[in-house]
Amino acid sequence: STVEGHLVEYLHTGEIDVTRLVNEKKIQHIKEAIAKAGTDKLTPIKELLGDRYSYNEIKFVIASVTEPRTK
Repeated sequence: STVEGHLVEYLHTGEIDVTRLVNEKKIQHIKEAIAKAGTDKLTPIKELLGDRYSYNEIKFVIASVTEPRTK
């Protein structure tokens, strides 16, 4: 989870491009699911996408399309 947290931060800042972590076809499908379900909770997105998509992939795409949360 520590590494995942760092990757999310790098995605927020643009230091890492999400395509280095998630397949471009999957990114498009995840973005479509985000548009339907929003970004507040991962489970509704995961339910739309099914088992071929991991929670990490979803988190990474969300991080790449949203503003970082302030602490």
